[in-house]
Amino acid sequence: MNEQTFLFVGWLMMHSTTQNVKGTSFIIIFLFLILFISFFTARTILANSPDQYKTITINRGETLWSIANTYKKDTHGFNTNEFINWVVRENGIDNDRLQSNQKIIIPVLKQ
Repeated sequence: MNEQTFLFVGWLMMHSTTQNVKGTSFIIIFLFLILFISFFTARTILANSPDQYKTITINRGETLWSIANTYKKDTHGFNTNEFINWVVRENGIDNDRLQSNQKIIIPVLKQ
């Protein structure tokens, strides 16, 4: 093996090692980023658990529509339909009929 071949093989090995380090670094950074995002996503979801939301008691004659309009400014950007859909989903309401003295959770944070 002559000197040029030796230098080329040395350069190739060094270049290959540098590429492996870069690839490994990228994978580590990528995994850390995924872990970081997952942590804060889970934290946000837990922070908005039903325990954080206001529970109200239904009065005679109230509807989901009237309740949505009453709490419109406190719902963090929900429109009336989004409010109603959230209440139906979170409270397991099969129809839009509410009963007097029924307790429901609404998407308004407790204070």
